[in-house]
Amino acid sequence: MVRALLDQGSQACFITEAVVQLLNLKKLPIQGTISGLGGNSLTKATYMVRLNIKSRVDPVFSLTVNAYVLTKITSYLPEYKVLLL
Repeated sequence: MVRALLDQGSQACFITEAVVQLLNLKKLPIQGTISGLGGNSLTKATYMVRLNIKSRVDPVFSLTVNAYVLTKITSYLPEYKVLLL
């Protein structure tokens, strides 16, 4: 079991190689390029996995997702206070 952030507005789903190994998921070979914010940063994806996501609190909820496998999804983000005007 792992914790996940599900973003319904996202155009793609991502999972780290470490979680793929932990869950013993079957990797499907692909050739893909992923761009970051503003299209400036490019990352190559060579694998994708199919996940079946279930809720711990709602036994009826089930979702199948295809996710790109990446070594690292993001770096550590700095913490800043946000001033609300």
